[in-house]
Amino acid sequence: MILNFNELIKKYNLKINGIIHIGAHHGQEYSDYIKNNIENVIFFEPVIDTFNILQNNIKDPRVILVNKALGSENKKISMNIEKNNGGMSSSILNPKIHLEMYPHIHFTEKQEVEMITLDSYIRN
Repeated sequence: MILNFNELIKKYNLKINGIIHIGAHHGQEYSDYIKNNIENVIFFEPVIDTFNILQNNIKDPRVILVNKALGSENKKISMNIEKNNGGMSSSILNPKIHLEMYPHIHFTEKQEVEMITLDSYIRN
């Protein structure tokens, strides 16, 4: 995480009831959420290989894992996949500045993923 989640909670005395985590990757933040007594957690991760690792990492029945991207409409979309950074830089956006800032990261493949809106997920 760019910001330290635990420090933000302490600094602002936050009482968080739930988290919708978009781009969950392998669920690295899960332990911070549980440590802070956040029981309502939904992880969205669209990349199938990454999602499979997320499923293996998080076996908590209170946590919802969703293998979809979130966006502005419901449709199939092409995802730019990279492997140099463990898939953490994969994105539905075409890389531009990212390539300049991190020249060692290469987007080597595309994967079609399902994108949904948060509203449509909540309705269903």
